[in-house]
Amino acid sequence: MRKQVQNAGKKRDPLGISEQVATLIDAYLQYRRATVATKTAQLDEYLLRSLRQYLATPDAQQHTQLRPLFLGFLGWLRTLRETRSTATLNAICERVRAMLNWAYEEGLIDQVPLRRKETIRRPEPTPDPLSEDQIRKLLRPLERATDWISLRRLAILTVCLECGPRRGELLQMRYGDLKQGHSRVRQKGDRPHVILLTRRALDACKRYAQAYQQQRGHKLQPSDMLWRSTAGLPLQADDLQKDLRRWGRKTGVYPLSVHRLRKTCATLRLARGAPTEVVRRLLGHSTDRVLRHYVALTDKQQRQLLEETSPLAHKRKQRKRR
Repeated sequence: MRKQVQNAGKKRDPLGISEQVATLIDAYLQYRRATVATKTAQLDEYLLRSLRQYLATPDAQQHTQLRPLFLGFLGWLRTLRETRSTATLNAICERVRAMLNWAYEEGLIDQVPLRRKETIRRPEPTPDPLSEDQIRKLLRPLERATDWISLRRLAILTVCLECGPRRGELLQMRYGDLKQGHSRVRQKGDRPHVILLTRRALDACKRYAQAYQQQRGHKLQPSDMLWRSTAGLPLQADDLQKDLRRWGRKTGVYPLSVHRLRKTCATLRLARGAPTEVVRRLLGHSTDRVLRHYVALTDKQQRQLLEETSPLAHKRKQRKRR
């Protein structure tokens, strides 16, 4: 394949450049099936389906070089904006670039024909954090609960609002983490991250764990997953999301998700004057730049923060003490 793809610009290959790229897709998917989780490989196949569709078009058949073909593919993708979201189109572009980078590293092509700045950009996040009133609506009905399912819901909400983990990080928590006061997890990109559990988060988790063990008669071991389903098995992502949606509808706080709780954690902490470095480490971001997406301060919050951090506030306090 290397010789076919490399010489495609010099001389028309019997297979055609479109057929060569189709073969490249098959090789990449075979590699991914052998090296990543099944669901990830299925997602790769789904996203690369758009490239296969483009290769079957008359426009793709006219190209004899890689770069013009992929530039044509980008133009074709942009015509799908009415039926596909920008986030989906960006995901397709990122997966195509990942395939091309792999092909270049394997020596199957001479250079990567697409630059990142040429692809469809990811849409800017639109934070919609919960207000303090909405948080009270979520937590108050659960504060006097005694059944373990309600206490599990309260503990999950508390951990998300206090510590801001992603859904996958939250589900990695183990029972033994409650004794240590933190949870070591793997975040996006398989990077290590430590979820620091605050006092409120620890108290809520311990209360849930104690109720679960007493009411279910199931003693948890330190290595056991903390969040349990009604069947006594580790809680799955879909079940967690469905439970939050049901509770959000019941309390009138909708939509409700782990990620929205994460945004709320970051936004309110920054609004109350928490240092950017502290919030960055809490969320597990590599740079402060990402935090700008979580900052959505209201006029009232901005005015209050400006008053509390006034350079003259310290002098006024000193005069009152005298």
